[in-house]
Amino acid sequence: MKYLLAVSVLALLPFAALGSTVTVPQDITLTLPVDSTTYILTSDSHFTSLTVNSSSFDFVMAGGERVVLRSLTNRGLSNSLNTTVTCGTSESTVVLEIPIDGTSQTVTVTPSATCSGGGGGGGGGGGGGGGGGGYTSATPIGATTPAPTTQYTIADLQQKIAALMVQLQALQKGKQSGPYWSMGVPPGLLVKSLRQGSRSDDVKILQQILAKDFAVYPGGLITGYFGPATLAAVQRFQMKYGIAVAGDPGYGFVGPKTRAKLNEMK
Repeated sequence: MKYLLAVSVLALLPFAALGSTVTVPQDITLTLPVDSTTYILTSDSHFTSLTVNSSSFDFVMAGGERVVLRSLTNRGLSNSLNTTVTCGTSESTVVLEIPIDGTSQTVTVTPSATCSGGGGGGGGGGGGGGGGGGYTSATPIGATTPAPTTQYTIADLQQKIAALMVQLQALQKGKQSGPYWSMGVPPGLLVKSLRQGSRSDDVKILQQILAKDFAVYPGGLITGYFGPATLAAVQRFQMKYGIAVAGDPGYGFVGPKTRAKLNEMK
């Protein structure tokens, strides 16, 4: 579980190798943020660094390094090396190689809707050696299903962690009941971060909890809009329970600590 969590947190951050070359120990699932399509980086790949962009992958590769990338949905794998893509009936593969005496360069792979077999023009090199894209294991330690692990942004991951914490707290207090439990988070609990300007049902839940304490939220309006009155109420709540004070970075922001305390009041 720790291995999976660490990988997920780094999903959209630069990934840097400890040595000069990243050697992939097992097949890795890469996800493009633009359309959530997934690609397999095989275990026989080794490169200097990887950056996952919105719609492309940048591999920094030195002489003798090799990358094998597969699409299980037969997508095009256009690349800046103009390497020919092998198109099958259900999947496509591209093998990117730099000659042993070649110089270090950034190789960009830009997937497209369908595989056409050509290497394609590919984009220029971007964001080199300092880091690369994160990745998630296709068969992470502790996995309970053979499906590829979903890759999340940091904000998504924080929300999911908060939801798990809410479930754990409810279990500890013996509040688990009703058929909704199998659907995820019990209704009426906060699982998302909120700030001034937010407008949603989650803000209504926030206001309902704050309104239970007249000293914290004297207006008690349930509007679904996080305006100045709600901001002031959140700040009073944070000061009352020692979560944050004026000048602190999270003052007035409904983050993990504030949500946890608010859910206790629910």
